Amino acid sequence: MKIEVKTKFNINGGTAKQIKRQPARDQKPEKKSTKKPRAEKPPVEKPPKEKARVKMPKITIPHIALPKIQVPHFKVPRFKGRPLLYVALVPLIAVAAVLVVWLGMNLWRRPVPKPLFTEASLAPVPAADTNGCADLYNDQVYNEFSGKDLCDANMFRNAAAMEVFLDKTRDEYNFAKNLAARDDVKKMLGLYREIIKKPVFADMVQPDVRDARKFSVFIALHNTITDAAITSMQEKKYGAGFKLMKDQLSLNQQYFQSARSMTNYLMSLHAYEKSLDILKSMLAQNGPNGSIAGGSVTTCREIGDLLQQFNARAVPLAPIVMFEYILSWKQTFNPGIEHPEAPTYQGMKRRALVFFDRGLTERWYDDQWKKVYDLAKNPGDVDLLVLNQLQEQRYTTKRFWWFHNAVGKKYLDSMPLSIYQLFPEAKNVTESISRKQGEIINAIGALKEEKKPEKKAEKRQGKKPGKKKAAKKPAA
Repeated sequence: MKIEVKTKFNINGGTAKQIKRQPARDQKPEKKSTKKPRAEKPPVEKPPKEKARVKMPKITIPHIALPKIQVPHFKVPRFKGRPLLYVALVPLIAVAAVLVVWLGMNLWRRPVPKPLFTEASLAPVPAADTNGCADLYNDQVYNEFSGKDLCDANMFRNAAAMEVFLDKTRDEYNFAKNLAARDDVKKMLGLYREIIKKPVFADMVQPDVRDARKFSVFIALHNTITDAAITSMQEKKYGAGFKLMKDQLSLNQQYFQSARSMTNYLMSLHAYEKSLDILKSMLAQNGPNGSIAGGSVTTCREIGDLLQQFNARAVPLAPIVMFEYILSWKQTFNPGIEHPEAPTYQGMKRRALVFFDRGLTERWYDDQWKKVYDLAKNPGDVDLLVLNQLQEQRYTTKRFWWFHNAVGKKYLDSMPLSIYQLFPEAKNVTESISRKQGEIINAIGALKEEKKPEKKAEKRQGKKPGKKKAAKKPAA
């Protein structure tokens, strides 16, 4: 039998009362359990904690009905079975990867390598007390003569034609005379007499910018000896003139063979060729039948022996390349300069793409000099076309040159390597020197000593004996 429960609400109290209905009479009463209930311990009631009650005013929040926002469903279009969004992300990922690689390559700095050559690699310089060049390179001598016109390499460009200096009606004759009377020329001649007594005359320039122009004092010495030889020829002192020329050739050969820098090598090479031209012109001022006056044939033959023992083409160029590398490295990659690339960086248009890797730039720089040094070991086999191609190579001509070490490439291209001029100029001048030496040696071999005119003996057979004049008596 079901029991229905009805609830009635009390209007005043607002609480619901449940009204149970009595079961029907015919319903049997339920059997009560005979088991004794377990004795339960009475619960211990804890005294309730008294809390301070604060009555808060009621705040009613107005109800706001928000409109419903419906998001449209977006369907990704498909392209040959693949989502087009993924296809669009491929170039973005590729660009990001290129940027990461580009930044990684430029931000990674290579270690700075050691220089190829140092000053310890150069040949030692002879002792100053035995080297005449030490007197010439003296700071006091250099400061006195470096600013004078004696250092002009073109001062005696017409000296190959000795006739113009022997003609009293020409300006060259007076020029040589006036130059010889100057005090600085006389002082340099005195220095020449001291230098010629030393057993060695070897170049002792150092790989330093301060020593770069000391060759000008050597040119002053060369011009002084040339002027003294010309004035001796003007005064018909042929023996003294050829003796001066012999000393000049000897000094030039020693300086040329020991030249350390490219400038000193080339300047001494041209000075030696000029001396050969002057000597050839002096030999042309001979007497009849190829004879030379003044008893100077012996000196000329000594000059011929000096020329036969000298071969300008046999002088090695590798030590000169080594010296120029050290000098150039000091000027371009000096460790004391923190940012050598600063001028190049400021001159670039795209500064956002520039980076400078000093270690990698020095490695490329050393690779250039290694190729030049290998050519210098065999200067006679150098192909000038290959040399020109090597000289014209530029790092910034390749495509995407700016992608890696852009400033380093610009820096190397802006660095002029004058060492390439050494090979063609040395080849041309040494060939000319060898030819002129051969001509002079042949001319000296054909010389004859000029015989002095003998007094003719009187032929008494054909002459009548003359009458002696009577001595005049003094008047009384």
